[in-house]
Amino acid sequence: MHIIFLNGSEFRGKWRDLRRALWSPHFVGLVLTMTGIIFLVQPYNHIMPEGVIVRMLIVASCVLVFLATAIGLLAIGYRTCTRMRTFVVMLPAIGVSAVWGVELSVALGGQGLSPAQWMQLLAFDLVVAIIGEVVLSSFLLGRIAAQTGMKAHPVPAIYAPEDAVITQEIPSEKASPKPAKEPEPPAPHWIDLLGKQVQSDTVIYLKAEEHYVCVALHGSPPLLLRGRLADAMACLPEESGMQVHRSYWVATTSVADLLRHRDGWRIVTHSGQEIPVARNRQTEVRAWVEQHAAPA
Repeated sequence: MHIIFLNGSEFRGKWRDLRRALWSPHFVGLVLTMTGIIFLVQPYNHIMPEGVIVRMLIVASCVLVFLATAIGLLAIGYRTCTRMRTFVVMLPAIGVSAVWGVELSVALGGQGLSPAQWMQLLAFDLVVAIIGEVVLSSFLLGRIAAQTGMKAHPVPAIYAPEDAVITQEIPSEKASPKPAKEPEPPAPHWIDLLGKQVQSDTVIYLKAEEHYVCVALHGSPPLLLRGRLADAMACLPEESGMQVHRSYWVATTSVADLLRHRDGWRIVTHSGQEIPVARNRQTEVRAWVEQHAAPA
């Protein structure tokens, strides 16, 4: 499941996570609030039949049809492994719910719509849907993600120069050879670590802390991210480090030495931290350190 919102945020996880998100109090409250705004503004009263109860039922059914259509489109995207953009999902959902509402209203005694009235109806529905989407992605998405375990974060604006035009000069006979350029350093490798964009080569170690993971970084203050150590380790390349203790994972490039203390062995990183080694992992860790340890 991969959903991209209008503000660039993305929402990723499994289908069961989306079902949990749909029942989140934040999402349910947003839907009820937007429905209440429609009741207060009363934009459809001039075409709907008389009776407050009938009008409320028509509006409520339109909201349910909109949600059902949107969820159905997201299900198709999930089954086909397609990234779904909310604007693309909203357009057909608005169309289906508008047709449903008008046909139901006419069947209950309301009036039909002219082409101009159809345009006004669809434009109003689109504005309401966009407002709800912006509120969801800007203010509620992070809280819902924390409740469901899904990952939510802004998409980093990092683009490869695929469309760059490559030009080549034709050297003349008298042209002097140009000195060879020094190779450019490799671009940083960004990873999604428990919903946070982090450069993989800056991670020193991970530490499990009561529903959170502390991430020690080179040149930056440590991060405290909600999640499990196992999930954080899964975000990193397997060869980039080793779990040396049930609560610690250490990056290969950070290993400087292995020291023995009274309470057991400890890995020393290039930045001076000492990481405890579990007793049942000592043999494996010692072989790993001998292979990868380097002077700072």
